[in-house]
Amino acid sequence: MLTGIVTLSLTLLAAPRPVILDVDPGIDDALAILLAVRSPELDVRAVTVVFGNVELDLGVSNALKLLELAGRTDIPVGRGEAAPLVGEALTAKNVHGENGIGNVILPEPKAKLYEGGALRLIADTLAASSEPVTLLPVGPLTNIALFLKVHPELRPKIREIVSMGGTAAAPGTVRPTVSFNILNDPEAASIVYRSGIPVTMVGLDVTSKTVLTPERVARFVGSSDPIERFVAAVIAFHRNVRGAEGAVVHDPLAVGSVIDPSFVTTELLPVDVELRGELTRGQMVVDRRAEATWRTGAVKSTRVALDVDADRFLSFLLERLSSKSH
Repeated sequence: MLTGIVTLSLTLLAAPRPVILDVDPGIDDALAILLAVRSPELDVRAVTVVFGNVELDLGVSNALKLLELAGRTDIPVGRGEAAPLVGEALTAKNVHGENGIGNVILPEPKAKLYEGGALRLIADTLAASSEPVTLLPVGPLTNIALFLKVHPELRPKIREIVSMGGTAAAPGTVRPTVSFNILNDPEAASIVYRSGIPVTMVGLDVTSKTVLTPERVARFVGSSDPIERFVAAVIAFHRNVRGAEGAVVHDPLAVGSVIDPSFVTTELLPVDVELRGELTRGQMVVDRRAEATWRTGAVKSTRVALDVDADRFLSFLLERLSSKSH
């Protein structure tokens, strides 16, 4: 009898965590999707798409293609928002290629979109879940902010929000102290970070240290496995077309931190979003002082990733993307 109880307990502990991915694919989003669906620790219940690295329609097409590449057309895909709450959308095709995935051509997908759209898909997924679900947005936070506004009754079904974006101390990407994802919709980020839901910020302080180089994926070149060939091609794009050392795998690290939190070191801190500064709009204001006093009612509400075991994470990522592990 005792053996049965122990076995049951181990089974419960090993149960995969239900997650919803919110993406703007995007090379690093593509790798994040592949990592998530190839990790038994996660139960990817849905994928929703937002504008960002590419225009929304292209991002939706990329998400469908990537799930088909991974053999996971069972995962529903919801079309989300095409523009931020305020202002105009930015894209990053200079980083990701004209098609968003390093100009790699994937077959047209056979799977169809979830008819109700992203907000309905999130709502239906949460309502149907017997346990709280982790939201994993790795693009602008527009879909998530609107969902929180439209469906406040479902907030208790959200376990936490793990967001890729922002920076506490590292240099920004599009402005000196501002990251692309947050600048693309600061108002949405403000709604999410002030929501009272537990949030983990996986930002440039850690993601900028995780660079996947062509040398690391050399064994994938010419592989008979389509995922390995895709990974090798998009990493080569960064070197051959952009002249970069490799691909900074921002979004996969956010996914990896849910699979194994020990990849990153976090500190619980007050975080808010600057909405008005001419040079600092979209900056994540992270107060690391002993006493947080910059705004009334500031609380230590956000887990901010401040350090990363980059080499261990990159090895883990390649192991999960390798055909030999499946």
